[in-house]
Amino acid sequence: MTARKVILATGLRDMLPATPGLRENWGSGIFWCPWCDGNEHADQGLGLIAPLPEIPGMVREILTLNKDIVAFVNGTDTAEARATTEKNNPGWEKYLAKHNVTVENRTVARIIRLRNGTDGTEDPSLPTVPEHDLFRVDFTQGAPMERNAFFTSFGAEQTSRVGQETGVVMYGNRLAVDPTKGLVTNIPGIYAIGDANSDNVTNVPHALFSGKRTAVYLHGKSQTGGPSSSERSFCANK
Repeated sequence: MTARKVILATGLRDMLPATPGLRENWGSGIFWCPWCDGNEHADQGLGLIAPLPEIPGMVREILTLNKDIVAFVNGTDTAEARATTEKNNPGWEKYLAKHNVTVENRTVARIIRLRNGTDGTEDPSLPTVPEHDLFRVDFTQGAPMERNAFFTSFGAEQTSRVGQETGVVMYGNRLAVDPTKGLVTNIPGIYAIGDANSDNVTNVPHALFSGKRTAVYLHGKSQTGGPSSSERSFCANK
């Protein structure tokens, strides 16, 4: 198969731990982005699942929505991790104490759903409604804890290796693109859109916009040799 232009829209894959119950409930009470999914669980008991150095930043992101926060750091509360956390976030212990954030260092054995967040009676005319999920966190030792929802901080990787195998330069774990030239990569004719690329925006509206932006850019270029000023404006404003 041959093509004059290739648009990579292959996305990223979340690198989730093997903890039972995490992958099964991913996207349904267990989330990655507080801006995308936080409002539905505002003012509820929240769990943060991440290594200790990630916790202060996550707390800052969620404090306008949740005040009852438990950080499940899964055994990463070590002397080395504390030093790293202090280096990146000086005074982090006082900060967490000020906002009543509990750090739970026990190893998580499993996460069990106790209640579904929606029951089908929600008003479909509303853009968003509260969701009242409930989970039990079991540990390898000691009593369990209950939380309504979780936000996490895990890594991600390219879903496909097509970009790397064709020689596209990587920016971290993303396909490096030039935003001034239709999101083209370093390989002429290969473009990358959505969260697989290096503009570091990871949400559905962005994926839609970046795909449309590149499509319009390439269509304009195929007709004129390059996008006109009106086409560039169309990309930016639509």
